[in-house]
Amino acid sequence: MCVVGGGGWGVGGQSVCVCGGGGDDGWIEHRQFIMTRTVHHVLHTHHRKEVRRRRRFHEYDDVDYINGRNEHFNKRIQRAFGQHTKEIKANLERGTALPDR
Repeated sequence: MCVVGGGGWGVGGQSVCVCGGGGDDGWIEHRQFIMTRTVHHVLHTHHRKEVRRRRRFHEYDDVDYINGRNEHFNKRIQRAFGQHTKEIKANLERGTALPDR
């Protein structure tokens, strides 16, 4: 059994003969070839998507903004007043900033 590639991914337009010695050997080799080619294609596609994805932010950071303009504003405020507001932020996160009524 001979497989002729048609310019797509995998064999690159070349004919590949997986005839083997006869019987089921050729069919098994052909299936292994196709499975290997498919796995390679899936992994390559996944890698390309990971590389091409542009992230302006880290996925694990806390999000404290609603859009890009607000993100920039929050960064500027953090640079200017971050050292003065550490205690207030810690109290708000703990829930001890507001007095009990």
